[in-house]
Amino acid sequence: MKPKLYLHIGTHKTGTTTIQRFLKEKAESLKSKGIVWIPNLKNTRTLKTCTSVDSQLINECKKELKLTIARYGQNNACDSYLMSYEGLSGSPYLGYTNSNLIAKQLAEITNDFDVKIIVYLRKQDDFVESMYTQLIHIGESLTFNEFLESLPVNAFNWQTLLANYSEYFGEENIIVKRYGKSFLPEKNSLIEGFLECFDADIGVLPQSKKAKSHNKGYSRDALEIARLSNAYLSNEEKERLHTLLSSVSAKEAFTSYNYFDDTARLKFFKQFKEPNSKIARKYFGEDGDNLFPSSVSNGSYYNGLTAEAMCPIIIKALVKKPVIESSYLLKLLVKIEHKILSLFGKK
Repeated sequence: MKPKLYLHIGTHKTGTTTIQRFLKEKAESLKSKGIVWIPNLKNTRTLKTCTSVDSQLINECKKELKLTIARYGQNNACDSYLMSYEGLSGSPYLGYTNSNLIAKQLAEITNDFDVKIIVYLRKQDDFVESMYTQLIHIGESLTFNEFLESLPVNAFNWQTLLANYSEYFGEENIIVKRYGKSFLPEKNSLIEGFLECFDADIGVLPQSKKAKSHNKGYSRDALEIARLSNAYLSNEEKERLHTLLSSVSAKEAFTSYNYFDDTARLKFFKQFKEPNSKIARKYFGEDGDNLFPSSVSNGSYYNGLTAEAMCPIIIKALVKKPVIESSYLLKLLVKIEHKILSLFGKK
């Protein structure tokens, strides 16, 4: 009988960092329950952006997987393994339109195992807003509309994504979970739901009391400051600004930035109504077309950055940092202020 391999493939922006941190912290506890966690393979990271089948990469991944399992499964009597990497679902900036190619290669890499695919899905309008936010965090300066226009046709069609993995691994081996506040009402809901994916009786493992978010974001006004500033900053300055804004103007989990107004949001989400309905019926046994909650914003539409909104964020940044960094920080903030005020038509 083949050993079992659980592959948690994301998707992106669905709590993967939290899950991966938990797996690393509780690796020994999981092993005692019959699940051996193995870290992501170095070579599989190349799969994410593949545009054609790469036989050499497949062979390298197979060898690395075998060696990694031998290392982490040493002196272990169970036959179940677990790996988590959101890149195994494809590239979000390609709208996961390359997921079929990745699934095909992944099936060859893991053909010595009985594979179960674990995939989390997020409501598409929330998803693209989160992906756009990430782009600004890493230093881009596109407007939201420019980002939408850059996406390929059929981007973020979750039915297509699931069909691609079902083709190579079998529909019965695809475990689908939903990500969102309404599906994860409690602090530990994400981890508890993830542990339900396994055949082994894992129960509830104690979670670290010191767990912190590694993907800390910042407020909508702070994000707009970053977007307007990124084009004028060096990579080092962008990193400093990201850290600074996260510390003085953070946002809460599941808080929407509301790049869409309600009309645009409904129009965007309408294209996914039919495929989402099919997923709801097939994987959750639900009638109707409500795979996700109604696609209406939970807050007011953002009307742009004002000088009044910018001022307290800049002041907090100035008083937040130690004196030793004040000279560099002051120069950075003055540079940002001049660029932003020039956009307001002020000198």
